[in-house]
Parts: sequence; C-alpha cells; structure tokens
Amino acid sequence: MSVQEVMDAISKVIGRDINPEVVGRRAGDPPATFADVDLSEIKLAWSAKRDLHDMVSSAWSAWQSAHR
Repeated sequence: MSVQEVMDAISKVIGRDINPEVVGRRAGDPPATFADVDLSEIKLAWSAKRDLHDMVSSAWSAWQSAHR
C-alpha cells in the first residue's frame, strides 16, 4: 500500500477529508520498499484475512473507545 492509499482509507473510514500535507522525503528515507506477502504463506502457513479498510476501521474504533 502507498501512503496515499492509507490516507484515502483513513478519510473513507472516518467520513471526512483529512487533507494531509504532502512533503518531500526526509533525508535517509528509501525511495521505495517492497514486500512479498506470498512468502509468509509459504514459510509460515499464514495469510492475512483482513484488508487495509478493516485495519483502519479497527484502529479508528479503538481510538474512539479510548478517547470518549
């Protein structure tokens, strides 16, 4: 997932535009990172059952519960 995809998912879950400030990379940040999710299934017999929307929804619900 890209940072933009995560920001879009957050906006969708909370129901409003969060207007993130887009800035350049920090010194030392890699230009890109990649992961092969198939390796976890092969080596660990594990695969994710939830997607980005589920993850953001769960985090948002937990945050709301903690800050009421």
